[in-house]
Amino acid sequence: MKRKILFGFIAVCSLVLNIAFIAMWLTHAAPRFMMTHQSCRVDKADCQKCPLYKTLALSDSQWSVLRPHVEAYRHLADSLLRELSAAREALITELARTPTDTAALTMCRERILNGQRKMQEQVVANVLAQKAVLTPEQQQRFIETVRNSMACERMPGMIGMMNKNHLKDGCVH
Repeated sequence: MKRKILFGFIAVCSLVLNIAFIAMWLTHAAPRFMMTHQSCRVDKADCQKCPLYKTLALSDSQWSVLRPHVEAYRHLADSLLRELSAAREALITELARTPTDTAALTMCRERILNGQRKMQEQVVANVLAQKAVLTPEQQQRFIETVRNSMACERMPGMIGMMNKNHLKDGCVH
């Protein structure tokens, strides 16, 4: 009789834990599957659903001018992000070595800073190129979209709008 109760208890616990696991997985995975198209992918033929296209209410002629720039920027940004990732990995590898080579660390840090500098230059050039095609109203919405995309999860707005209280929340930009 005790065995029957023990096996029953184990079966109920297993069932409850499996249900809890599945529920937690669904709460984390389901939003990703239910999200509408949030970004314009270069490899997609129909980029009319791109947030940029919809948010700015671009005309077909504007989009035909902007699309090649957007696609080129995305390819370049992906390449720069891969370079930055490799540089960061090299830095972590150097930090893990014993003894630590400070010259190698400096080179890794310089490589990361150069990659970040290149990325900033590309972002600025991309924003200016896109602005040139937009109407004044679209430019305003575009800049507002850029500003909002720079927000941290815990704090709306840009780093330039931070105050001393925001520095305490650990938000890194």
